[in-house]
Amino acid sequence: MRHRVTRLAGLFTAILLTVASAGCGSDSVSTPTAPSNQPAAPVPITIHDTLRSADDRSEPPGFRESNTYIDSANIPIETWRVFDDFISSTAATVTTIQWQGEYCDSRFLRPPAVPGAAAASFHIWVSPDSTPPPAARILNLQTIFEVVLPRGQFTEEFEFSNIASLNCAAGQPASYYRYSAALQSPFKLQAGQKYWIAISAEMGRTGLLWGLRDGLTDNGLAQATGGGFLFIPADMAFALSGTQDQP
Repeated sequence: MRHRVTRLAGLFTAILLTVASAGCGSDSVSTPTAPSNQPAAPVPITIHDTLRSADDRSEPPGFRESNTYIDSANIPIETWRVFDDFISSTAATVTTIQWQGEYCDSRFLRPPAVPGAAAASFHIWVSPDSTPPPAARILNLQTIFEVVLPRGQFTEEFEFSNIASLNCAAGQPASYYRYSAALQSPFKLQAGQKYWIAISAEMGRTGLLWGLRDGLTDNGLAQATGGGFLFIPADMAFALSGTQDQP
């Protein structure tokens, strides 16, 4: 009898342990996960891109001079400023600007020498399009973004050179570079709005000229102001990237 009671007690204990183990957590009330109030992660996008590929060594005719220099009286002189237009298909925040340009050596050195990287800084403007006729439009733009990038705030990567470039006066030497700048102060664009961007190099007293390189075809129109007013039947090589703004 004693052995039977012992066996029953042991069996009863085992059943209790099994039930306790199986029920552990199963009878607890789960707390529903609260909906997250965190904003969606920014979506990286390319807003505009007419850059030429790294292996493209073509030199479309025309030097798109866009620079300032210091004259003999220590006065900064702006020769030309080149503008190109673009449209953002979505509301976006621009965080990075890339562009391509070329140096022309106007010093007529003998023997000729390929110009090296010499821009002290780059000045960039972005403005929404305005309504006056095209000839006055560029002169009346209201700037929404402006920055001067000294060396150290942009990268400059050599692409190729030509010791006798037809884009430079009298076939003087030219060198081509690719640039990139991560903006310390990003700026916003509205969806469907046309904008104009201008990029100009500060050349100091180097005797070199700098201009934007022709890019891939967009709408075939750029403009320049300085020693007059010019329509340019080409698109400049630049790219804008950033993040898509959430509605």
